[in-house]
Amino acid sequence: MKKILIPLCVFFLSISIAATPNEEKGLATVNKMHGYYLFTDSRPNYEYQVLTTLESKRVNMDIKSLESYSLSYDQLKEEIFRLMDQKKNKEKCTGAEAIILYPEQQKADIIKFK
Repeated sequence: MKKILIPLCVFFLSISIAATPNEEKGLATVNKMHGYYLFTDSRPNYEYQVLTTLESKRVNMDIKSLESYSLSYDQLKEEIFRLMDQKKNKEKCTGAEAIILYPEQQKADIIKFK
């Protein structure tokens, strides 16, 4: 009985370990730009505090059709850095370590790790 029971337990244990999702698959290395870690539509694994949220009011305009459209990802990054340098936002952004960009909403959270 022991000869059958032990291999059977090992077999079921190995199946349950293989079926367990590996949470490390979601980890990634993020880029750093102008001294800030840059997250895009994602959040850091570490706890953080949102210092402020900056929204881009700027839009691109198509001259021919007179339609406006959102900033591209690169334009949004530069706009957020420009907004962070503005006098009214500088104090709010003091101590910032990272930026979480939300391109669809055209905004960014300026954060500090705890």
